[in-house]
Amino acid sequence: MYRELNIRRVFEGHFMSFKGKNGKINRAEKFSYLYLPILFSIFLGVFCPLNDGLKNIISICISILIGLLFNLLILVLTNINTEKFINHSASDRLIRVSLIKETFYNVCFSVVISIITLINLFLIDVLKFPKGFNDFLFIIFKKNIDDYFQTLLQIVLYFTFIQTFLVLFMIIKRIEKLFSVEIEQEIDNIEIEQKKELNQWDDA
Repeated sequence: MYRELNIRRVFEGHFMSFKGKNGKINRAEKFSYLYLPILFSIFLGVFCPLNDGLKNIISICISILIGLLFNLLILVLTNINTEKFINHSASDRLIRVSLIKETFYNVCFSVVISIITLINLFLIDVLKFPKGFNDFLFIIFKKNIDDYFQTLLQIVLYFTFIQTFLVLFMIIKRIEKLFSVEIEQEIDNIEIEQKKELNQWDDA
């Protein structure tokens, strides 16, 4: 069962897309995609506690997004074939397939992190200490442990929610880079065909 549920390769593939030629993730990307979201999530978790309206908005957004990501995953997988790029150099085709691979893992990671967000949203409502047990903990620690626990869950929720949209912007950037080249090439082919047609009319 563990083998079927093991998604380690999804995380490995996603983080590999951040690494440069030296095999390391630069500090700017670490700050933008890890440290800054953590700080922002802590701020939101402490000063902007979730209410029912915000929970509904998050659950609806994530549910819609998961469906869109699965459709995007199909789009990425159907563009792996490089037969129509046979006239291009091997290095160009390798760059294209590498970009598809990175996009594939980014989409998979985004789906996983979105599901984690929904699970965490569920746990926030379910994992609450009974009043009697919470009062007992308050006597021992002189603090409301349930509030601290809920704040921690909300920080994690905000972090995964922010990560989902950050990765989504990465995916959009990679898809734009991937298909913009194909679009420009198709435009060039059409223009060449139009010139040929005009030359044929001139010759006639």
